[in-house]
Amino acid sequence: MNLSKKVIIKISIFIGIILIGILLLLTLNKTNLFQIAKNNINSIKQEEIETQIKCEITNINGLNTKTMLTFENLNGIEKITDGDLIIECNGRGKVVLDRELILDKTYPMSIKLEGKETEEQYTIVVSTLPNIVITNMDTTGDGSTKTVRIDYTANEEECDNLYSLDDGETWLPYTEELNILEKQNATIIGKSAPKEGKVVGKLIQTFTPGEHLSLVISTSLLEATDKAVMKNDTYYRVAIKDQEYRVHTYVENGDTVFASNRTYGNANDAGTASGNATTMEIVKVNGNLVINSGVTVTSYGTAYGGTKGMLLYVTGNLENNGTITMTARGAKAAGQNVYLWKNEAEVNSYEYVPAIGAAGGAGVYNYVARK
Repeated sequence: MNLSKKVIIKISIFIGIILIGILLLLTLNKTNLFQIAKNNINSIKQEEIETQIKCEITNINGLNTKTMLTFENLNGIEKITDGDLIIECNGRGKVVLDRELILDKTYPMSIKLEGKETEEQYTIVVSTLPNIVITNMDTTGDGSTKTVRIDYTANEEECDNLYSLDDGETWLPYTEELNILEKQNATIIGKSAPKEGKVVGKLIQTFTPGEHLSLVISTSLLEATDKAVMKNDTYYRVAIKDQEYRVHTYVENGDTVFASNRTYGNANDAGTASGNATTMEIVKVNGNLVINSGVTVTSYGTAYGGTKGMLLYVTGNLENNGTITMTARGAKAAGQNVYLWKNEAEVNSYEYVPAIGAAGGAGVYNYVARK
């Protein structure tokens, strides 16, 4: 059957219109599919991509280090805040900073990601042991937990990666992030040495921004000194009732003789021209103590006073033939109630040094009549 040219042209136009319609539908569907895919990618970026942080020490001079900090997040990093320093990152997925940092000191930092309203809070601990990243994440809703991620890189095949939550008494394999309660006494991480089964540990302590000190919770200062496991020349936080004290501990194990003068504490503990004293000294002797004749035992002091007190605690007998003195060691500091002992017979009753101190005596005026 023959069709006229006019009919053929109409059929061609109709077919062309159909093809254009199909192409438009395909284009629209492709656009929709692309938008859905894009939205899914954005959703993954916003919700699922975690920030990775690594510390690499490139040089060590005493406690001072040159450290390379690497921050990665495929979502894009808008800025990094490090103390008073703000680094604009302009959406980069990877940012590397060269910093001069002090070993075992803690550095709070925050990271603002592209498209995120809130900043991620981290605490970086620069250590020669495994890289530690502490996320200030409240996992219980009451502000008492932090999340710790430990990056082990060296000798993983030779050593087990371990952690301890009871000051090294028991050790468990480290396999994932830890949620640490601030009320726990200490958190130690470490590696077991090959074959010997020994553990080399680092004390992370509790997670207060700026300083990580073991928190010892006790009913009194004497009980904390008596029962807490404290190490020599180490700082701790001691929480008693409504007070918290920063203490610097010195420990002697076994019967001890002080044959020369002893001064406990240092310039970091006492007051200065621009700052108050921060720390109390605790000297614990696990055994008997003899102080020889002519020997003076005291705490560190400057022209601005001393530390926030000194406690000498002897578990055995004390034979003092010398001098224990705190003369000219009054601390330049705000007053605190110092709870020395809790009375068991009475509820909420303590023997303590009051923050305001004792009332002063009445003034006395003398004069001499002259002719």
